[in-house]
Amino acid sequence: MKNLIRFFLFSFCVTVIFTNCQQDNELDKVGTPITVDFEFKTQVTDDLSISFEEVTTDSRCPCNAACITAGLIGVKLKIETNGTTLTKLFTLPNYDGPEEGVYDTDFMGYNIELKDVLPFPCNGEPEIDSDYSVEIMVTEL
Repeated sequence: MKNLIRFFLFSFCVTVIFTNCQQDNELDKVGTPITVDFEFKTQVTDDLSISFEEVTTDSRCPCNAACITAGLIGVKLKIETNGTTLTKLFTLPNYDGPEEGVYDTDFMGYNIELKDVLPFPCNGEPEIDSDYSVEIMVTEL
């Protein structure tokens, strides 16, 4: 009976240790690609969160079309850290438009870079804003 109790205690301790390690790794997303869905907020670190607020424009050339220009994709992200908020319009590089290539910003010790906006327009998708997600990369300065 003592061995059975020890086994369960050991199993419990190992589970708690690995669960705590996994939670810490999930919270520190600096230096890894992060996907943020439309109108969702992602906690990047203890003090940094990013929200995908709005798709401002999507004039990218659809995958099955031949276009003169590549088009433009613009999204608005809200970045919050230590009680300070920045709402910024990002556009992907290599697209035409007045805000051409505004794809990263430095804010409160972090660099936030827009890597991609999905899905790419193809066969009538995306249809509504909630279909979108952004891929970002956060690095410390």
